[in-house]
Amino acid sequence: MKSLYTLAITIILQLSILQAQKIQDSKYPKKFIHLESARNQAEILIKEENEDRSPDSVLFQNYDRPNSKWVNSFKVINEFDPNGNNTLTYVYYWNDTLTQWYNVFREIKAYDQQNRRVYFEYSGWDMLSVQWVYEWKLITSHSDTASVTLHYTWNKADSIWMLDDKTQTNYNENKWVTGYFYFNINPSDSTWNNEHKELITYDSVGHIILDNHFDWDQSSREWKQSNKIVLTYDTKGNLTERLTTMPVLFTDRTSTYKQIYFYNEDNLRIGGISYKWDMPSGLWINQDKSETSYINDTLTESLGYYWQEEQWVKNDRYQYIEKDNYDLTISSNFIGDEEAFSYRYYNFYPEMIVNTENPEIQDMQLFLYPNPVTSGLTVRVNGGNEKDVFVSLIDLRGTTVFSGKVRNGSLVSLETIPKGLYICKVNFDGRTYTDKILVK
Repeated sequence: MKSLYTLAITIILQLSILQAQKIQDSKYPKKFIHLESARNQAEILIKEENEDRSPDSVLFQNYDRPNSKWVNSFKVINEFDPNGNNTLTYVYYWNDTLTQWYNVFREIKAYDQQNRRVYFEYSGWDMLSVQWVYEWKLITSHSDTASVTLHYTWNKADSIWMLDDKTQTNYNENKWVTGYFYFNINPSDSTWNNEHKELITYDSVGHIILDNHFDWDQSSREWKQSNKIVLTYDTKGNLTERLTTMPVLFTDRTSTYKQIYFYNEDNLRIGGISYKWDMPSGLWINQDKSETSYINDTLTESLGYYWQEEQWVKNDRYQYIEKDNYDLTISSNFIGDEEAFSYRYYNFYPEMIVNTENPEIQDMQLFLYPNPVTSGLTVRVNGGNEKDVFVSLIDLRGTTVFSGKVRNGSLVSLETIPKGLYICKVNFDGRTYTDKILVK
């Protein structure tokens, strides 16, 4: 089954590289913290297995319809500590004109002895200065009943960190999240102002049954309810209904939406329908629906529909292909009766073998980072484990300036290498992989 990590990254990757760049301009971390809330509230999502199987790397490709071919868009490289915590993430976008990967952003994370994240640093790549530039960071402290996250943004003009926002997460005796509280800082006196809060209620077995959202009204100095989510489950613990009420902007009215979910005899979700309450008619109006297929309890396909002119119209299709060492998600859209590819992405896992029969994913086998590099370059070939690889650096005149055998995944010292652009060739297991690196 697909992991919650995969489901979360699906949401992110669908936004393409433009959304990835938008992230670095985001001032408020609560959008990202709230993604964790979604991960914690697993009852709201499709039931998943293997939640600890996070991909070592991800390749995202868009479909070039005029030329009928897949083209690289961006890729993600993750590193993990011995406990499986994601400590480092690089995101690169593909320049098709120069046929080269370029840096987009980098995330550095640290954890305490209980594997709780205590530090998150986000940096964007500055093409002009050719270096990583701080954007924002999160520092989190934990106790048995709460965790508090401070959000800082980097003031580039003064080269200092500025404290902006604070998030507090409360837990009950079962370690279930009972509330999120968001605050922004008053720059005049450095006091905290209420901004948003979310209160969560559970049933006796730990299912979320009520999720209330409130916004702070500064003028009246009181909390105003925004979204309200009520969840219902069957006797087997499957989420069967999600009822959401939210305010309509600039009015006193609210909109109400309902999602109904269906399951097979194995308690696997096989579909759902979304409705919107129509106040004038007093009826629920169809919005969209999904149908999900499995083979031997493995998710293989999902179809999305929207409601138009009193009938369901196909909107999109997701196909899921799982192998031992990678999985593939393919998205397509329907234009009338015609189906056209949209995008796809591969999740590669640490045990990824090199001798894959798919030539389109060969370029994901070699990882060189950081790039640009100042002193030490990590050279890693997926599936190489602890074996040796042979590395060569060739300048633009064709001169080999470095060659030698190194342990896969180890650091290669480049302190004596002159600054400039080089071709890096890595030989392993009868194959040669190449990429460009910039020595600063």
